[in-house]
Amino acid sequence: MKKVSLLTAVAVAAMVLTGCSTFHQSKYSAPLTIKVETDVKPEVVLGGKISGEATIQRVLFVQWGASKFAECVNYGGQGTLGGFLFTPFEDGKAAAAYDACTKANCDVIICPKYTIENDNYFVYSKTRVKVEGYQGNFKDIKK
Repeated sequence: MKKVSLLTAVAVAAMVLTGCSTFHQSKYSAPLTIKVETDVKPEVVLGGKISGEATIQRVLFVQWGASKFAECVNYGGQGTLGGFLFTPFEDGKAAAAYDACTKANCDVIICPKYTIENDNYFVYSKTRVKVEGYQGNFKDIKK
């Protein structure tokens, strides 16, 4: 019995002393501006107001809710945990943009305005994102 409790104490001490930790830090400096010259000029037809919504919920490291996302909606922000494990704000923005574009059958949202509500209870978190803007459809691409 003494051997089992001694072995258990040694195993617990080994786990405590050899734990795993990860540190992630990113700092944004001046924005990187890339200028691309092209002869192609898109013609976008402006439509009426559109809106879309998305909800993402998390319990510890499990995330669910929105499952369809628009590409290129990240504007350099970070979600909770510094963007390391999950980015519910950015995922929510992408899901809301997808919802708005799908409902309005448009190609792009002109002047998007995002409203984010985040209820965070440490273990459980619920993020609701709403986007509003104007419908944009590509009519033609000229050279």
